[in-house]
Amino acid sequence: AVKFDDSAEEDINTRGALTVENEKEIKEKLLELEALKIAHVEGKKNALAKITEYNQDFADLRAVSKLDDYDKIVAVFCKNEEETFSMFNFIQTVNQETDHILEQHARLEEEIMSYADEQKAQEQERK
Repeated sequence: AVKFDDSAEEDINTRGALTVENEKEIKEKLLELEALKIAHVEGKKNALAKITEYNQDFADLRAVSKLDDYDKIVAVFCKNEEETFSMFNFIQTVNQETDHILEQHARLEEEIMSYADEQKAQEQERK
């Protein structure tokens, strides 16, 4: 609370109507408020910059898609995402099948080599 001094004689701890302690408290509070104001202004600038960036991105998206309606752009995006996910799943399946075929091929190569070795051994025994 602010303390006013009505006496004619000025105390060493007072200047004008405020005590030195009151003046110090007010200055500290003003510094805190100024810091909060600066933080708020910076936050507002950052938010406005983000909004501007989003608006530019949306304008670019409208230009690329040649669509002006937000709902149509979202629908096209969702459709493309579904198609992309479907293609990804297809590619994963093809990769798995390819791996399986390569494993089968490697086993067959081993069997062929083993059979060839057996044939050579049998041929050597016959001689």
